[in-house]
Amino acid sequence: MRSLTFVIGSGRSGSTALSRIMAAHPEVLSLNKYMSSVAWAAFPEGPVHGAGFWRALSEPTPVYTRMLRSGVPLPKFLYNRLPQGRYNSSAAGVPALSLMVLPHLSDDPDGLLDELAAVVPGWPERAAADHHRALFDHFGTRFSRHHAVERSRYSTSWPRSCGPRSPRRGSSTCSATAPTVPCQ
Repeated sequence: MRSLTFVIGSGRSGSTALSRIMAAHPEVLSLNKYMSSVAWAAFPEGPVHGAGFWRALSEPTPVYTRMLRSGVPLPKFLYNRLPQGRYNSSAAGVPALSLMVLPHLSDDPDGLLDELAAVVPGWPERAAADHHRALFDHFGTRFSRHHAVERSRYSTSWPRSCGPRSPRRGSSTCSATAPTVPCQ
């Protein structure tokens, strides 16, 4: 992956439109809602084995599971709209990556999750940021894309966090609908 850009903004600021425009480019991979999907559970301190990293990506996020079970329609949760999905909120919940990210990347999010399940747990012990980088590289290779853009409203705290635990320290750009903030 040559570059990773975070598009951040508060509600109704144009960040969704900007990320959609960027994602329309044939070399751009949209990791829409990645950071809000995996949350801080996928950024533990210190090194983590591939299996531990995979758990953070594949286990349901408790707060999102409670939101789904409430019955309130949540349009950002794309997985719920798939008639053929194997996961549901009434059982064990929907894996963190499957709820918003994988349906945005593929018409077969369960197949993509299975593909990742065969690879990610075997990754070596390393910092979480290196695991994220490897995951983004995997997606880039899988979908023949060279640049990634991530957009989530909940990413507004990430520019301050673009330190050692960020996925691409030194080569990320946090683009807001206001001035651009380099993550260094």
